[in-house]
Amino acid sequence: MLLVASLGAQAQDLELKRGGLVAGGGLGSGGGGLTLSGALGQWESTEIGALSGTSIVMSGGFWVVAGEPVEPFPDEPSAVVSLETDPDLSCPGFYVLRTHAGPGSEAGRFGAELNLTGSGRRTLQGGLNFGGRATNSVRGFSAFNIANSANEQQEVNIEVTVGAPGQLSLERRSGGNVVATPIDTTVPSGSSQHTAVVDPGFYVVAFTPETSESTSYLVSALTSYVDRSGGGFQGGVVVGGFHDPERASGSSESTGFAGFCIAEDRNVVVEVLSRPTYGSSGSTSMAFSLSRGGEVVYDSRD
Repeated sequence: MLLVASLGAQAQDLELKRGGLVAGGGLGSGGGGLTLSGALGQWESTEIGALSGTSIVMSGGFWVVAGEPVEPFPDEPSAVVSLETDPDLSCPGFYVLRTHAGPGSEAGRFGAELNLTGSGRRTLQGGLNFGGRATNSVRGFSAFNIANSANEQQEVNIEVTVGAPGQLSLERRSGGNVVATPIDTTVPSGSSQHTAVVDPGFYVVAFTPETSESTSYLVSALTSYVDRSGGGFQGGVVVGGFHDPERASGSSESTGFAGFCIAEDRNVVVEVLSRPTYGSSGSTSMAFSLSRGGEVVYDSRD
């Protein structure tokens, strides 16, 4: 199952992005009284539905080298990136997706999603880690998908560390609507742990601080079957909240992050949404990077 979140509503909607076969093209060739114009049955692939093989990806109907950016808006970078793994490690490929401020970046609402493409094993190994900032008008959020072949319930354990008291929720969403809220509680500043047994589906972890000041939040999520080990998160990760360039953290000057582990080499699609999607409340001049073991493997600013 492909994890696709509609970040335009703070991960409140799910959107199935489709591809198709189209005719088109403006070049023609002719001879002997016959003329060929257009292309029959060309794959109308998007970043989410890109076709791939080795390090080459078909995006928008043309083959490109994985890692070449696909950027429809200057404020909203996106790219298809090849991630490698080492099968000898307990986590074959631990990567961190980070968002950054580009030149002249303005604070505001943002969202970032990473989706695994292609066939093969889509279960992320181990847990997920997220972080960023939020205000009482722009909640911080992270999202994940739970799926398994037997459609079994899974237990989700969430640890949050926040810079101010606020409201924490775990929402199951379908078709853009909240269909269940397994966790909905106030949390103090500092760390707290929360557990819920959930059905398979798409889930959003959200934190809204009581203060209007930009506040940090960290989320660590683990999952397993209710009565035994196994199970896992599927397909990709989503993170978002308040992009605050003045409080970018660490040597990488990150304004938000998501850490995850993959079991095998994969192409991933990354997309960051900001003012063109969210309107006047959105941030501007966004950038993102992917790193592994402290080494940056892709940076949209390069």
